[in-house]
Amino acid sequence: MSEQLADPRRVLPAPASLDQGRPGIALLFAELGRTDSDSRSTAHAWLSKAAQEVRVRPEDGLYQGATALAYTLHTAGPSDYGDALDRLDDVTVDRVRAFVRDERNRAGSGVPGVRMRAYDLISGATGLGFYLLHRGSAPAELRALLSSLVELTEPTRDLRGRPLPGWWTPDTPTPAQPALYPRGHVSLGVAHGIAGTLSLLTQAWTENVRVPGHSDAIDRLVNWLLRWGPTGPRTETWSGWPGIVIPDEADGQLRAPVQPQRPVWCYGTVGVARAVQLAGVALSRPEWTSVAVESLVAVLDAPALTGLITDPTLCHGWAGALHVSWRAAHTSGDPRLQVRLPVLAHAVMDHPEFDSAPDGLLTGRAGIALALHTFASGTQPLSGWDRCLALG
Repeated sequence: MSEQLADPRRVLPAPASLDQGRPGIALLFAELGRTDSDSRSTAHAWLSKAAQEVRVRPEDGLYQGATALAYTLHTAGPSDYGDALDRLDDVTVDRVRAFVRDERNRAGSGVPGVRMRAYDLISGATGLGFYLLHRGSAPAELRALLSSLVELTEPTRDLRGRPLPGWWTPDTPTPAQPALYPRGHVSLGVAHGIAGTLSLLTQAWTENVRVPGHSDAIDRLVNWLLRWGPTGPRTETWSGWPGIVIPDEADGQLRAPVQPQRPVWCYGTVGVARAVQLAGVALSRPEWTSVAVESLVAVLDAPALTGLITDPTLCHGWAGALHVSWRAAHTSGDPRLQVRLPVLAHAVMDHPEFDSAPDGLLTGRAGIALALHTFASGTQPLSGWDRCLALG
């Protein structure tokens, strides 16, 4: 699969994107290049081509534009791209300052509800925070961003005075269907929800980048997520963490969709469970790590849920389930997870779209290849490429 992606002249739908563009494909060769000089050269070729196509836009997050390129340059080898990284860091730091300023202004206005970009991993504050943590740069800006996210975990109220989580947003998760979310939504997922933010706060805590209220914020987020987990009020009918919950128009109570969420990285139990597991390890809370592992085992053992997975990719497919499960198994040593890894790997490789998936990281062959490489090598990623997935 890596041989099929070796030519950086390939035409891509979003060439400067970490998801569907050259930076994401370069991540594959950055990882392979840790042990193979030819792959290292291929990564450089992809990055050189990507650098020609990057445009600086103020709305870009981790997965777009300057920060996407910078993330991959740092992953490939910070000592090789120092001058370029310094210039790109300036763009990301300016973006972080703008996020913090905008959130401070919003909080001061007294208007409830945040924009999704205030905590989103793909295009918002959480993703930029992961970049700064990965890079080890701009400590003042990183701490300011973490403090903003800590404040976001405090409960809020809607315009009618009814309680809601602090990250409730009036935004719709699907712009094409705003009528389905007249009172906005609360997202639990990693890619666009609070589990991604939990992972950032946890990773920063683990790396001793800490701000006032930090551990309390982690505790609030985990306990809120557990309300929707296998030990919460819905225990008897639990079929995995929902991707989102929606305030009821009549009484304001949060309700989960009836349709169960597929167990994948972006929105489902697979990603949420990993976030809870990491928090449990960071704060020495074995009851959290236990719930995380048990929930992951439960959904992987449920054909009615795994049957909802319809593609082989990282984002919402089998490769993501494999890679997160590998990470969780490596952390826990739980044999029930370890024995499922070959099954998940075969689900990736046996999928009818395995050979026809598009190019790219989250929804393409580069991500599939990276997940299979980790499984086959049996070692943690040497480059740390999967920090952009909020996996630790």
